[in-house]
Amino acid sequence: MNGFVHSASLNHLIQDVEQGWKGPWLCQNCEQLFNRWETWFVNRFVDPFARSRRRFPYDQSLSLFAASLHFRHLHLQITTSQAKARPHDQQLREDLRDMCLAKNPHHPRVFQYIQLLTPVKTVDHFQPGINTYLFESVHPSIQQNVDGIPSSMSFFKLPSALLVTCDFDLNLVMPTPNLLQAHTIQAAGVFNVAAQSGALLNEAAEIVAPVAQQIQDNYSQMSDRQREKIRQRIMNDPDREIRRARRSFDADQYLLIQVRLLRWRCPRLIVGLLATIAHNVGWMPPNR
Repeated sequence: MNGFVHSASLNHLIQDVEQGWKGPWLCQNCEQLFNRWETWFVNRFVDPFARSRRRFPYDQSLSLFAASLHFRHLHLQITTSQAKARPHDQQLREDLRDMCLAKNPHHPRVFQYIQLLTPVKTVDHFQPGINTYLFESVHPSIQQNVDGIPSSMSFFKLPSALLVTCDFDLNLVMPTPNLLQAHTIQAAGVFNVAAQSGALLNEAAEIVAPVAQQIQDNYSQMSDRQREKIRQRIMNDPDREIRRARRSFDADQYLLIQVRLLRWRCPRLIVGLLATIAHNVGWMPPNR
């Protein structure tokens, strides 16, 4: 049960992140509530994050925004893929609905997490294409039987942000304790990007990697001349640091340099240094 939508506007996040997904099950009052939480999230998290802010105080609006997002996702998936829905999915949907209706940021069966996404700079789990995926796409998916545990997990990646809701504590399946501590959404608190472990994205690697690979396959069909023209536009853009589409392409080209250097059998320890030099001078190693 999943879907993938490329963002309609690559350089600005639309506040209505689920454009076209709203059905007649949402009354006008709920629409207004959800819109208010979406606007809060964009104004308090997404826009400041794009301007390099790293600490975000928040109140119950963050939990309620996440609950409303995942409720709509689950409801859409259950409604359109009834044969694939399981009791855990239906129960999580109802628990999220209760949170929204009661405006209650807590529920004993709901565990919510967030990761604000920074560029991937080293080829490891993910190939080039990952940064375009992270900053330019909306990608929802539902996972059942997470790590062998009968459960429901709603995965929702927005441009620059990953939100996950599950019906059990994901810390239970982490390799070491407290890896998700800085990712956990509380009723209120301060979110610190520097403290996040990245474990949330790694936990979703099986969902993320195939899409990043598809983007990389598209990149691989581009000629060096095409890539250079795009690179020059990026370098000449005074606002390049805040333009997601251009920033993510640039970051993925840096990863592509690393991949090609590794194919040349360059020692992994110096690949990062060589890639930085090559990237700064605008040189792409020939493909092998």
